[in-house]
Amino acid sequence: MPAAPRQKADVSHPCMEHSAMMPAWTLLADVYAGSEAIRQGCSVYLPRHSQEPIEAYQERINLALTYDFVRQTTAELAGRAFSKPPQWSEMKEGSKWKDFLADTDARQRDANNVARGLFNDGLLFGRVWVYIEIINDRPTWTALDPRDVLFIATDTTGKITEARFRREVVKLDGFEEIISEEIVRITLDRVETWTKPGKKWERTANVKNASGIVPLISFAPEPDGAVNCVPPLLDLAELTLTHARRLSELETILRVASFPMLALTTSDGSETSNFVVGPHTLIALEIDGDAKYVEHSGAAIGVLQSSLKDLEERAASFGVRLLKRRRPSVETATAASIAGQEASAPLQGHVIALQDMLRQLIAMTAKLWPAGGEPPTVTLSVDFLPTEGTSQDLIAIRQLGDISRFDMMAELKRRGVLSPLFDNTLNEARLSDEAPFFINARKGHDHDA
Repeated sequence: MPAAPRQKADVSHPCMEHSAMMPAWTLLADVYAGSEAIRQGCSVYLPRHSQEPIEAYQERINLALTYDFVRQTTAELAGRAFSKPPQWSEMKEGSKWKDFLADTDARQRDANNVARGLFNDGLLFGRVWVYIEIINDRPTWTALDPRDVLFIATDTTGKITEARFRREVVKLDGFEEIISEEIVRITLDRVETWTKPGKKWERTANVKNASGIVPLISFAPEPDGAVNCVPPLLDLAELTLTHARRLSELETILRVASFPMLALTTSDGSETSNFVVGPHTLIALEIDGDAKYVEHSGAAIGVLQSSLKDLEERAASFGVRLLKRRRPSVETATAASIAGQEASAPLQGHVIALQDMLRQLIAMTAKLWPAGGEPPTVTLSVDFLPTEGTSQDLIAIRQLGDISRFDMMAELKRRGVLSPLFDNTLNEARLSDEAPFFINARKGHDHDA
């Protein structure tokens, strides 16, 4: 029997690298989204046990809880990396670039907020794209989810020669928002827009690409090709899913084990039924009959609880891996490409990679937007690692009088002991308004009788 003809691919067909990365990206997105997303994908993430009644399974899914390990770790790492905001070069008053950096995505978000968002998504997915578009003689940076960038083709030098990505289009129909999807295909010669009014994708726009470039640039902390990458938090997502499964199992066991079962023994071995058990009910037993409660030993519960605690401890310390210093001789390729900066920890390397990407974004935007004038430069700080000394060492130096209180507080803030929002000057002003504070002071004195 001849094989069925292979269906012809359309504009929505992804490249092989995209297809290979989708399972990891989907898991990361769902774990980051939280419990409801895991419940929606319960057939994959929380499969039904053999012999488990459908009602019990549905109840278990409805009560399933997914901890926010990935979201919390991503936020903490991004917060540490941006504890000092990006530094942009001085720009003249009236500079078009200055106005653009105040609203880079046409959604009232400045360049620093956009950069932090890119870093957050890059840590989560391992790659995030930015599409540069000139609209009404003004550039716009649009961040693209890697799941929506379907196809990337490059030449032997790594230059992108073709790209296809999905995006949503929102139109108003009276008081209702109508959301549709379109695919943008960009080559070195043309920019096409495809829509799907029916069952097939149709090209609805086709204009010349006057720039001769494909204006997409990606940030990837650990790239492994034009699309492939190694998401830094993928192991944490797997750990979170394992934790969700075991927590679900523990909840199921607790619901069963929390209720002891009444077992009745009869003298003739006949089955007992139709008994109502309760505080106001009397059970009449025949001669030589017996009744007792059968309870769970709790051994399995203890094992699961111990396992959950271990997973939670591992998750809580996961972000430390990206802050751990390497040997001094080790330098990332990205760090080597930027003079004067060296990454001694993975997170520092990721920040340097983001800085490199932002500089590429500015350079490509300047090519597309010559009317903007002299483009700015940007520098990101990598001075955010915990210091080797402890806070107690710093306090001891303060007690010796070798460092001022103001400088000690500033150093504690730099080390992460104090919040990045801590204002040293404001704190000094508030302290001056307070009554004197005496350590170990006592209101009265003890006297011998």
